[in-house]
Amino acid sequence: MAWNEPGGNKNPWGKRPGQDGQNVDEAFKNFQRKLESLLKGGSGGGASGGSGGSGNDGSGSMLALVGLLAVAGWVYMSSFQVGAAERGVVQRFGAYVDVREPGLGWHWWPLERVTKVNVSEVRSLEYKSRVLTADINLIEMSLGVQYQLRDPVRFLFQIREPEQTLREVSESAIREVVGRTRLDDIIVGNRQEITTRTRDLIQRTM
Repeated sequence: MAWNEPGGNKNPWGKRPGQDGQNVDEAFKNFQRKLESLLKGGSGGGASGGSGGSGNDGSGSMLALVGLLAVAGWVYMSSFQVGAAERGVVQRFGAYVDVREPGLGWHWWPLERVTKVNVSEVRSLEYKSRVLTADINLIEMSLGVQYQLRDPVRFLFQIREPEQTLREVSESAIREVVGRTRLDDIIVGNRQEITTRTRDLIQRTM
């Protein structure tokens, strides 16, 4: 007898017609409920708060990193090293404040700045000049001046153009010394005396 004839109560698989569809519907509904519960849990207050906290933590970490880098840069710009042959002249708003000895130092950057001056280096200045002797002879002399900067404050603040000033003072000194000396004394005389007199005059003038 066919399973769908009147009076038949069983199908070939031992299940009533429509039972498979009900099972599938029920399974789908169960899956849908579980999915909705998962989605509600993921978008609920706890998950939302966690997401917001993560964003705040990220922003706070970025700000902390930027602040740390800014502080590190300021510390780097505010510290300085003065060499053994140098002196560090500290200026605040352009005005002289202090002279720092060799070693590590600290100043308030950018309100202050440090200018390092080498006080041990022997510097040279050479030039030629035509001068008149005491007996009216025109001679050409080569002059070489060696000097050191003993006072960095005077070097930076009391002379506008130190090297040009030294050149002019040296030329004036050699003209005065040679102008009081005869040609023979310059050629065959004691040149060391002329050198000493010129050096002393340059030093007094400077």
